[in-house]
Amino acid sequence: MKEYPLLSFVLILLISITVLAVYSLTDYKLEVFGLDINKSGINKLFKPDDKIVTPDTIRIIDVVKDTVAIKQIDSTSQRILLAGDSMVEGLMHPFSDYCIENGHELFVLIWYSSSSKAFAQKNKLKEFIDRYKATYVILVLGANELFVRDIQNRDEYIKEIIRQSEDVKLIWVGPPNWKKDTGINDLILNNIGKDRYFPSKELTFDRISDGAHPTRKSSQMWGTKIAEWIVSDSKYPILLNKPEAEYRKKMNPLLMNYGK
Repeated sequence: MKEYPLLSFVLILLISITVLAVYSLTDYKLEVFGLDINKSGINKLFKPDDKIVTPDTIRIIDVVKDTVAIKQIDSTSQRILLAGDSMVEGLMHPFSDYCIENGHELFVLIWYSSSSKAFAQKNKLKEFIDRYKATYVILVLGANELFVRDIQNRDEYIKEIIRQSEDVKLIWVGPPNWKKDTGINDLILNNIGKDRYFPSKELTFDRISDGAHPTRKSSQMWGTKIAEWIVSDSKYPILLNKPEAEYRKKMNPLLMNYGK
C-alpha cells in the first residue's frame, strides 16, 4: 500500500464514512473530538426525520429553490359538477373514467353556445351548484368568447361567476384556442388566479371537421392533462389517479340551449 498512497487515503476515507453512517443510525453515543455524532447534522444525512402521515392523507413534495412545499390532497369523495359550453361534450368521457376510478360522483351540464354572460346572469351557476349539491366545480368556458371585441365588458360576468361559486372549489378550464383570442384567457386568469385556471390554449389538439372542437382522442389527452394539473398545481388538489381502463359509462348530461 506504500506504493499507492492515494489509494490508501481513499480506503481510509471510505471506512471512516461507513463507520459514521452506521453509528448515526444507532442510539449509541459516539464522540469525535468532543462532537456527539448522533446530535450533529451528520445524523440527518443518513437518517430521515420520523413524520406521522395519516392513511387518508396524500402528500406531494415540491422542491423549488432548495425549499420543500408540502401539498395535501383531499382524498374524500367529491360531487363534481363538470359544466360549460359544448367543449364539455368531449371532456365528460375522460372525467367519467377519472371519477369512477377515484370514487367521485360526476354531474355533467352542457350549455351549448354559452358564455360567461349566460352563466353569470340570473344566478345560473349557483342554481346548478345547489341542484347537484356540488362540492367541486370544473367550469369549461370561453370558447364562444375568443373573438369578442368588447372583451373588458366580460369582466363583470367573470367576477359574478366566481362570486356564485365561493362556497365550493372552482377550477376554470380555459378554451382550447384554434386561433389567437382577443383577451378572454388573460381576463379570466387575472380574475381567478393561475392556481385555479387551466390554460388549455397551451396544448396542441387534433380537431374535428369544424376546426374548433378536439377529437375524441385529443379530448382524452386534454382530460388527462387537466386531471394531472389539478393534482400537482391547482389550489384544490383532489384524488385523481389515472384510470386503469376506459369504463365507457354511458353519460346522460343535462343539455341546455343558449338563452333558456
